[in-house]
Amino acid sequence: LDTEEFRLATTFTAGQALHELEEAAIAECAEKIREAGAEITFYNAVEVAHDFEALRLALGYNQWNIRGLSYGTRHTMTQIQQYPQTVRSAILIGMYPLKNYYDRIPVYLSRSLRILFEYCENDADCSEAFPDPEAELIEVLQRIDNNPIPLPAFLQRKIGEGDHFITSSMIFGGVFNLLYQKNGIEILPILIHQLAQGNDWIVQNMSLAMANTWAAISTDINFILRNNDEEEDPSFLYPGEWDNLALQLNEFYWGNNSETSLNRFWPELRGSQMAPTEVWEVSGVPVLLISGELDPVTPPSNGDKFAEYFTNYAHHIIPGSGHYPHADADINFAAFFDDPDPVRFDIHSHMEVQPLQLVTDVRVNRGISTTLALVGAGMYQRMILPGIAILLCLFGLIYFPVRFLVRKIRSKTYEGLFKQKLTVWLASFLNLVVVVLYALAIMDALNTNPYILAIGLPAKWIFIRAVIVVLAIILVVGLVNMKSIWKSKVRVKIPSVLSLLGGIGFTLFVFLSGMF
Repeated sequence: LDTEEFRLATTFTAGQALHELEEAAIAECAEKIREAGAEITFYNAVEVAHDFEALRLALGYNQWNIRGLSYGTRHTMTQIQQYPQTVRSAILIGMYPLKNYYDRIPVYLSRSLRILFEYCENDADCSEAFPDPEAELIEVLQRIDNNPIPLPAFLQRKIGEGDHFITSSMIFGGVFNLLYQKNGIEILPILIHQLAQGNDWIVQNMSLAMANTWAAISTDINFILRNNDEEEDPSFLYPGEWDNLALQLNEFYWGNNSETSLNRFWPELRGSQMAPTEVWEVSGVPVLLISGELDPVTPPSNGDKFAEYFTNYAHHIIPGSGHYPHADADINFAAFFDDPDPVRFDIHSHMEVQPLQLVTDVRVNRGISTTLALVGAGMYQRMILPGIAILLCLFGLIYFPVRFLVRKIRSKTYEGLFKQKLTVWLASFLNLVVVVLYALAIMDALNTNPYILAIGLPAKWIFIRAVIVVLAIILVVGLVNMKSIWKSKVRVKIPSVLSLLGGIGFTLFVFLSGMF
């Protein structure tokens, strides 16, 4: 079951087809568990705590400091409850409570998006470029719900038989996941806007990354642990208010479809055995609680709930951050572990919080996006011809100056480099200049926000188009001069032809791939 094909198939299949695929997989998994004589209910928070205690004893530690992230906070709490005297201090990031509301995600996502849209409204460039991102998001979800986006051909081939699509619930999940980290938060307004403009190829090119993200979260052991620790109960509903955005988002929430939720099959996997039930008590362990302001899965309110179980704590909310605030703010946790006093600990002097830089100035470039997506998928064939063309241009760039110098040293007259061959050399030179400029633009995007490359390039690199136009003109001149070049000696003629072919090949690649 742990194959790329199965992972992709379950990610990009919906409805009855997905139900049948998962049902067969779960039945096979359950049979393997029974044949092995395994008891999967032993994979739970309490058993994990006992295992960690055995590890502590084996290592010879009297106490240790624990850091828990996301679902790891759930197990850190169990560790503290089971063995309080062994925990010197703890840091909990993105807290996962003992009992989670079954239908919480649309409410939490709505809260995060409203904060993001408020950031956009207060940013002059963002508010001008994207005056109503909320309306655009709902419009996109409704459109894709009615007309799902076909998967790109390279992913269809990986999955195999059947038609597979990017659905509205996958877009919901993509937005949800982008809010986990700062780069994703910063790209969301422009991404929503581009999808509203009909540029669905953007999510097609992001689809493999989306599948890999979900696969990293939804592993077998993740499902087993979560269901042992807490079987989701449909009767345990979110008690707070559902605003209008949350109600609209709920229509596209993947968790609403029982056919697409693996934990529905849990009773068949588990059998009659039940994991232990936990009750948390108040603890005096010094704890640092950290939440991200825009966290869509473990909002700051979870930190407030966790605080009820501690007498010695401090809760910090990192502005402009999502589910990974420690990474966004580069928090120095070692400083807290050196002196674990949460009240006295000045977190502001041990972190660097950069304000949100909402992305607005991007030049849409489908060719760049698609080319990088294919390379990221391991399909390097697309780069063979342009690679050969670049090598030919590099050959021409080096060959003619070297030939000129050699003839100069030998005191021979040159065959008119600046009369007949200049255009060939310039074509090679400009081709390589374009390659370098594209490389610099890509590196600039990576340094600014890697998600820019799913859309195109930073707008300041638009001048590359002018360089390509000049290159095309020089290539035309070179072709016109080819008759006179062809009359040259073989040592000049052949390199000239190869260099021009390289220049023409790369330029055609730029135009035909849409990179222009």
